[in-house]
Amino acid sequence: MSTASFSGKLELFLLCLLLFVLPTMESPKTLALSLYVAVWLGRRASWPALARFRPDRIELALLAVLAAGVISTAVNWPFPDGSKGVLDVLRYVILFWCIYRAGYSEPQLRLAGYALALGVLTGLGYGVLEVMQGTRGQLEFHSAGVVTQSAIYLGMAAIAGIGFVVAGLQNRETPGRRLWFWITATIVMIIGLFAMGSRGAMMAFVGIVLLLLIVINQRRFWYAALVVLAVAAASVVVLPSSFNASRAWLKLEQTLTHKTMAPADLERAHVWRVALAHLQRGEHLWFGVGPKNFHSIDADAVPLPEPLRPAGFRLTHAHNMFLNKLVEEGIFGLAALLLFFGLVAAALIRGARAGGCHRWTWIAGVGALLMPAIAGSFNTPFQQEHAMLAMALMAMYLGPRRIPGARGAAG
Repeated sequence: MSTASFSGKLELFLLCLLLFVLPTMESPKTLALSLYVAVWLGRRASWPALARFRPDRIELALLAVLAAGVISTAVNWPFPDGSKGVLDVLRYVILFWCIYRAGYSEPQLRLAGYALALGVLTGLGYGVLEVMQGTRGQLEFHSAGVVTQSAIYLGMAAIAGIGFVVAGLQNRETPGRRLWFWITATIVMIIGLFAMGSRGAMMAFVGIVLLLLIVINQRRFWYAALVVLAVAAASVVVLPSSFNASRAWLKLEQTLTHKTMAPADLERAHVWRVALAHLQRGEHLWFGVGPKNFHSIDADAVPLPEPLRPAGFRLTHAHNMFLNKLVEEGIFGLAALLLFFGLVAAALIRGARAGGCHRWTWIAGVGALLMPAIAGSFNTPFQQEHAMLAMALMAMYLGPRRIPGARGAAG
């Protein structure tokens, strides 16, 4: 085996390893990402390659996202979390860039998809074990953030699984055994998503599935979606109470029957008011207060509602990824992120018009763009593991459509 062939296989192995360990193992994912980037650079980095480098619109937007994090950190230095926020941005930016520029073939991308699915299934199994042992009070991944972040991660993986199922049924690209693996794995992931009980993630997932059903426009997929969603919702009822899976329905029932907001909704609304009050001052409007420094804003800017006082109150993030970006990285940071998302959305729309909506990478790309955007509008910022997965999936769709050396070719 030649050195080039070995290094290519090693690079793909490290990417698959990263996707496998991402939701569950903390140290291995850091090591896998570092080695993946090192091998990737070792195979491609050279002065002639650097001299020929011409970023397209996607990459320019990506540079702006990274620049916003760097500038916001520098302007506000020092602050408690320091470089943690910008390093988080760097991780998901460089992961996107490596996959986007790698030129992976369809079989290589499918292999990465299998690694992602196996990692999620393993993470779900470990999460179930932790709940049964009493280590956690609800189903979530061991190392993909709290339940709201874990649910976004799982929702993206489930939509990627739907992509594999649709591609297999529509184009007959997938042999029978592999197709049944994806059908089974996707059903398990959807049940796991409902068991996590995150309202924002479930709402985002159902909305994306409806969008896909409308775009694909085939009756058999409508029937299948109704059956699977019904089974997933019903499965929540039979889960042991230790999973706390019905919390989303209880919050909805409380709001509808008592005409009052659930404590979590009341806290979210209060944090939005605090964030807006901070923005109205205009002190950090352009570059924000610094990545992962939301807690530094004035928590007393808006009077605390009486129901929140007995339990106490602590600022962590804005409970809205776009508002959080605006507070932490200012107008520059939010504009850069919206520009990047807009370019990805435009590429996905062009792909659908060209008849590519049955490809698994297109469906996975839709999920990677919309799942964090919709669910993140009610809770978690765009960061950590679910941001890395979103960027990886978007790059898997956009990368093969990039024309080397051509500006704006990602569509």
